[in-house]
Amino acid sequence: MPELWTSSGGVNRKLKELYTPSGGVNRKLKELYAVSGGVNRKIFSGSIPATELPVGTTVKLLENGALSKYKIVHQGLPSSQYAASCNGTWVMKLEQYTGSVLFGNRNTVYSTSIIATTLKSFTTRFASDVRAFIKTVKIPYSDNYMTSTGLNRVWWGDDGYSCDCFAPSFIEVGGDSSMGLNVAADGAKLAYFQAGSSSFANALRSTFSDGSAYWLRSVFVDAGEEDWTFSPLCVDTIGNIAYVRNQTRQIRPVMILSSDAKFSGTPDIEGAYILDTN
Repeated sequence: MPELWTSSGGVNRKLKELYTPSGGVNRKLKELYAVSGGVNRKIFSGSIPATELPVGTTVKLLENGALSKYKIVHQGLPSSQYAASCNGTWVMKLEQYTGSVLFGNRNTVYSTSIIATTLKSFTTRFASDVRAFIKTVKIPYSDNYMTSTGLNRVWWGDDGYSCDCFAPSFIEVGGDSSMGLNVAADGAKLAYFQAGSSSFANALRSTFSDGSAYWLRSVFVDAGEEDWTFSPLCVDTIGNIAYVRNQTRQIRPVMILSSDAKFSGTPDIEGAYILDTN
């Protein structure tokens, strides 16, 4: 990324932002060019607040020493079901993380599942300067207590599950009643996804499959089967949502970045914006 430096107090410091007066107002420059050898060459590229990047943008975070791809899937709060802590830039990992097993025999509760347990250590893959932008949030989730509606109970708002990364829910990735699955409303659709099972909706979900099915944090409720009242849900490799039992699926972590996170002012050769930790 092009950079400009200045000397201050005997120390070289990288400039993060440049401003120019225009119409009596200081306006931030996104880019600055200089002529060199008869060619305009970029000498400065400013940063962009994460909140200004549109949904669907690919971004990269430095993870385990290498840049890893994420997709912005939402900006802000999806609905009033969510605690205020969930207000931020939602990013979902595009690349494979790990395989996992989610048991589906009655005690399928996300908060105590192997998925949630596995994700508790996920953010240790990031250095402290990246972790500083990853929020601790409370997300809606369901337990295995059956209500009079025939669905399991949902905990939401400040009673939600506290974590810094999580698996997406059935509704967040566009699951709805047209699919014929009995699922509690543990969230709201994220802006990147489309509701339903059209080819377009499936294609959006399969963006994250990387050739492998991935878990959701929601469960399918089948009161007609005594031994399998709750079955975990996953997104398969072509974007369909299905319930499975005692099988291995991948995990696609979702994280919410704070409003002070910033990314490179211009994308890299893959069209991705890189988190600026300087």
